[in-house]
Amino acid sequence: MTDYKVKDINEAEFGRKEISLAETEMPGLMALRKEYKGKKPLKGARILGCLHMTLQTAVLIETLIALGASIRWSSCNIYSTQDHAAAAIAESGSAAVFAWEGESLEEYWDCTFSALTWPDGEGPDIIVDDGGDATLLIHKGVELENGSDWVNTPSDSEEEQVIKNLLKKIHKENPGHWNKVADRIVGVSEETTTGVHRLVERAKKSGRADDTEEVIVNRQNVYLELTAPLIDFYQSNIIHIDGDGSIDEVTERILNHIP
Repeated sequence: MTDYKVKDINEAEFGRKEISLAETEMPGLMALRKEYKGKKPLKGARILGCLHMTLQTAVLIETLIALGASIRWSSCNIYSTQDHAAAAIAESGSAAVFAWEGESLEEYWDCTFSALTWPDGEGPDIIVDDGGDATLLIHKGVELENGSDWVNTPSDSEEEQVIKNLLKKIHKENPGHWNKVADRIVGVSEETTTGVHRLVERAKKSGRADDTEEVIVNRQNVYLELTAPLIDFYQSNIIHIDGDGSIDEVTERILNHIP
């Protein structure tokens, strides 16, 4: 059974050619592959990307794989997928990708859930989120399992109702799923200011003293990087993790907690 959902797998050849061109524009990531070839510093890490599925993120995905990680990926909104890039990643089998341009809201959230769920039923160690959707789904899932009635309250939007319907379906089929997922997470990297604000507000409501380093659903300390992605691939002329060419304290702590 194929572990992907894309618009047209036949676009993979074109996507592969375009990814090869994108690699030439991203020397930082390519240098990481060269520097850590054979060393696999991310061996054993499960990384979920809920981020644009583009040629550039395809280079990121394949860099993380070269560093030893297991990757599952969905897009961060219904329009932010380049279908040929998604097809190339899916066709290679290097990562499980669930994304296509023009998804319905139901399809988008189903894809997010599929990307969040590894074949053994568990979730990721690290989330690379953009807008906080994957993180939101986990939080709301845990709250439901812990007694929240939010899924049965009136919804302010069509999308909110879609999320509630999905959570109720998952809860009926697999009660306890989200607590299991939350227990595994050791780090979240949030790309956007919007996502950061969501996390800060959630942390403030929870009464946490330090709302910049802990994701509230977890039973352990979970390290939350609010300032930059785990690997900042936009500054592509510099080899770096977290922006300055070195592994920062938060990222180092994340990597040290990967099972």
